[in-house]
Amino acid sequence: MKNEKILIKRHIVKSISYRFLGTLQTIVISYILTNNFIISSSLGVIELCIKPLIYFLHERVWYKYIKFGVRKETLIKKQHSIINGTARVSLKESNPITIPSSKHQVEPEVIKETKKKVLNYSSSR
Repeated sequence: MKNEKILIKRHIVKSISYRFLGTLQTIVISYILTNNFIISSSLGVIELCIKPLIYFLHERVWYKYIKFGVRKETLIKKQHSIINGTARVSLKESNPITIPSSKHQVEPEVIKETKKKVLNYSSSR
């Protein structure tokens, strides 16, 4: 996910649309089995009252507590500002690392050391 906040009303609307389709399916199947519209409609109304709440609670539990199938991605934010001949790179806006900018010749050892710092920082999180 892209740092998005998912509102509870999204889950509510999703629950309502899902229930509409489920209730319609229940009414059609029960009508085929019973050949009685009153019984099939009654089953549909009972299901319509109970199952949205069950689905909503199920959806919230999965969203909030069950992390199966959710991948955490490490976001590396880069800040580039040329100040006095240096470029400043910060990871998650903390622990800044100052590296020489492209205006100056960079020693290969400095690059290697900076890469190590970045990798160590990101793997420690």
